[in-house]
Amino acid sequence: MRLSHQKHVDTAYFLLSFAFKTSEYVRSEVFDKATFDRQLPIHGLKRITFLPKDEFQSIEDVIAAAENIILICFGAVADALWEAYREVSGRESSDLMPLTQAQDKLPAFVFMLRCNFSHGIAAPKWQIHEKYRTEYQLGDHKIDLRNLNGTFFEWSHIGGPEKIWTLRDVLRAENLI
Repeated sequence: MRLSHQKHVDTAYFLLSFAFKTSEYVRSEVFDKATFDRQLPIHGLKRITFLPKDEFQSIEDVIAAAENIILICFGAVADALWEAYREVSGRESSDLMPLTQAQDKLPAFVFMLRCNFSHGIAAPKWQIHEKYRTEYQLGDHKIDLRNLNGTFFEWSHIGGPEKIWTLRDVLRAENLI
């Protein structure tokens, strides 16, 4: 049974929450690298593979991995939001005209987030075509994509990581996903 893209959105946000909590946990005093970075069996269909012990050289390596998981999960959120929008609207990115059509702004922003992560899931980079180089409004925050083409993604570009939850709430409130 295929899940609707709305279910994918919920799952992607759940994973993003897990990634943020994991990142916070590995920075905490209770985190023990030795217990975490142990040999771990992965049970396949025909054999068992073992992840090696002491794979991470330092706590900084563990933290970097946790931060990358956040970006990967954020990319999954962006993709899930875009696919949910497509499912609900029946529209494609080629249909969007954010420079001239106000109702296309939010979907175009979602598409740009999705494209950002498709050009480097652990090192996302803005690839913004001319028609998407504009300002976007997300709640009380203005997001300016006019001069970000070719730059690596930073949370400050969208007003901080909390804005990804604002985006979901606004898209749902406007029945776009």
